[in-house]
Amino acid sequence: MKRQLKVTSKHILRSPFQSLAAILVLTLTFFLSSSFIMILAGSYSVAQYFATRPQVIAFLKDSADETKINELKAGIQKLSGISAVVFTSKDEALTKYRKQNENDPLLLEMVTSDILPASLEVRSADPGVLPQVAEILKTQDIVEEVSFHKDIVDNLNKWSRAIKLAGIGLVSSLIISSLCMVFIVIGMKIANRKAEIEIVRLLGGSGWQVVSSFVYEGVIYGIIGGITGWLLSWLTLLYATPAILNFFGSIPVLPAPAWFLLTLLGGQILTGIFIGFFASLLAAKRFLR
Repeated sequence: MKRQLKVTSKHILRSPFQSLAAILVLTLTFFLSSSFIMILAGSYSVAQYFATRPQVIAFLKDSADETKINELKAGIQKLSGISAVVFTSKDEALTKYRKQNENDPLLLEMVTSDILPASLEVRSADPGVLPQVAEILKTQDIVEEVSFHKDIVDNLNKWSRAIKLAGIGLVSSLIISSLCMVFIVIGMKIANRKAEIEIVRLLGGSGWQVVSSFVYEGVIYGIIGGITGWLLSWLTLLYATPAILNFFGSIPVLPAPAWFLLTLLGGQILTGIFIGFFASLLAAKRFLR
């Protein structure tokens, strides 16, 4: 095994540009696939966050007076399954906004309490009652707009499905391209070493002795591509972390769990081994007839 790996390393270094081309295509494949998986995992986390915090927010018109607001609040509280109805005044909304954007002076200067509406936030441990609450609030004269987290969850799920389909299509195309690239590179190397292969055969070398160095070479391409692609996606995530945390605020999208990243790495390596093994074996069978 050790001797075989040494021979394989020499073969890789003998034609570095061909080897580099195969590794680059595999790296791109695994970088994009791991990036898509991370995006989907993040989307799922956001959807779960809203799904486990069911609430309806009614933004009130500026003309809404205190009496009507209290009447609406009391009426909603009487409904079955409602755990809390929280009123937020325009000044309180401004205080929250300033706290959320304390590191962005430009945004703080642009917004005043006159711009931000007062609101009623309705919470329930039973998500099933909230659609009814949302419909009731939409019929109220003092309500300007109703925000229902179910809409957010549904939109996130639709977006995730679209990303998933696009990702599957693109990654599938790249995997096929990777298989073809490894197949072509190994085929070219076999063609360049025809004389050497014939000598091994004449000396009584078995079929596996002839094929194994090419198979090992393809597997090494796959492992390097898998690790490099994962590493690039992880570095990209690390670089983008401050922006992601700033955008999502209190929603716990990051940090990604260590088990998730390690499982993703393991999956990338195994897939890389499969691509390298399968493509190089096909090339060996095709060109070593």
